[in-house]
Amino acid sequence: MTGAQGRFRPFDPLTRAEMATLLTRVDRLLDNDVDRVEVRGTVEDSPGGFTVKLADGTRRAFVLAPDARVYYQGNKVAPSFLAEGDAVTVVVDAGGRAAYVEVQADAFRADGVLVAAEAGAAPAVEIERAGGQRARYAVAPDALVLLDGKPAPFRLLIQPGAGLQLALEGEGQRVTRIVAQSPAEERRGWVTSVSFTGTGAAVVAVRFKGTGGATEDRTYSVSDAVPITKDGARARVYDIQVNDRVTVRSRGGQLAGLAVESYRRNVKGTLREVVFASVYSDKPQVVIDLEGSGSGAGRSVTFPVAGAVEVRKDGQTAGLTALRPGDAVEAGVTGDEVTSIKAETQYAQEEGTLTRITLADPNEIAVRLANGQTRSYRLAPDVTVKVGQNYVSLTSLRPGTRVKLTVAYDVVTAIRAVSQSLLDDIRGVVRYVDSQQNTVVVELRPDGGMRTVKAGSGLLVIRSGQVRDRLTYLSAGDIVIIVGGDMPGEPFSAATVVVTGASEE
Repeated sequence: MTGAQGRFRPFDPLTRAEMATLLTRVDRLLDNDVDRVEVRGTVEDSPGGFTVKLADGTRRAFVLAPDARVYYQGNKVAPSFLAEGDAVTVVVDAGGRAAYVEVQADAFRADGVLVAAEAGAAPAVEIERAGGQRARYAVAPDALVLLDGKPAPFRLLIQPGAGLQLALEGEGQRVTRIVAQSPAEERRGWVTSVSFTGTGAAVVAVRFKGTGGATEDRTYSVSDAVPITKDGARARVYDIQVNDRVTVRSRGGQLAGLAVESYRRNVKGTLREVVFASVYSDKPQVVIDLEGSGSGAGRSVTFPVAGAVEVRKDGQTAGLTALRPGDAVEAGVTGDEVTSIKAETQYAQEEGTLTRITLADPNEIAVRLANGQTRSYRLAPDVTVKVGQNYVSLTSLRPGTRVKLTVAYDVVTAIRAVSQSLLDDIRGVVRYVDSQQNTVVVELRPDGGMRTVKAGSGLLVIRSGQVRDRLTYLSAGDIVIIVGGDMPGEPFSAATVVVTGASEE
């Protein structure tokens, strides 16, 4: 309560507006049964209903109850009055439908990280939004401030570098309500006991390891309101077991959440790295990108590796040095250490046109891929080459051949060449290049005669490992092998042209 014109006047009668303001402010400060069915946020869309974005960034979709009432500035309006961007308070019925909707006039909502707060005659806050943009807002002198769920004076927000997360609500050009949350602090330890009181609350004892090997024991009273996850999924306090690893999150000295991991568990994902030497650990470490759809999916975790770790790679017993980034792994974790690893090589499939073969140490090929890029690959020493149903030697391949590659760790382990037996080929010397028609005239060898060649669909012209897509890249005198289609009465349709040299004639 702030009074007016600098006076409190406790014995003056209250107007309806003043009483409504007083009750609204009290309601926002107190937890009551209405809070469970009341939602505040901003309307995002309204086709067949509407979606509300809450202050914490989550969204909730609503369908209007048949007898729903919508009010704007105290006046009942049609549901179609709701528009995107409206700040609303929604009360839901037992079926989860919107039974009452109040639109706040000229209301706005904003959230972000506190950059600066200024008190005095013109209080204001500056926040940084999720996209990095900064915005400054004037704050009403009587604005309500909640810090970590408790009423607080505005001056407590003036903490440089505090990193407070703010959710602002206002009317007109001024903020009238600020919900501030301190950054969550995290400590990792292990559960030593779980007990339950007669009131239904649970007490979880956690032991933390400090510097120099010292330990610290803490107990936490865990109510139903504390969010808990276990192995990435939502859980209850009854799911917590002794020796489970736990990350305790606190905010403003209050317990804000528990992230629990089973003492023995399996972790699946993609191997990012094996670290054999680190200033942080005297044991090897594995870094795994987690898979799945749980709360931890997509993040990377690092585990030290136990000395007696059991490693299997592609079904065979192996060691840590056999692991490669990109392997699919399932790690058995006991406590905080990896005690077993099952890894599978992940093979990729690539398809394109062979443009170059280099027989050296190691052997290499270059392939023009479907996206138009040409990429070089090393060949595995035991690479297999298959044309149709037959296995052949690497020397049987020729530039211009369509190939499908099996690749692991950027090394080709298998090549499947598409048989070109259904295609025709001609060989000879280019005698004329028609740049207007994108055609050439070839003198056939050894049979003699002239043949006009046109560009077919997806044409590739290969010269010294370079790839072009027009016949005009050729020059008179080029010795060529042309693979394509031969239709009676039509120019030869070239799919691939390989320049093998230049005629000296």
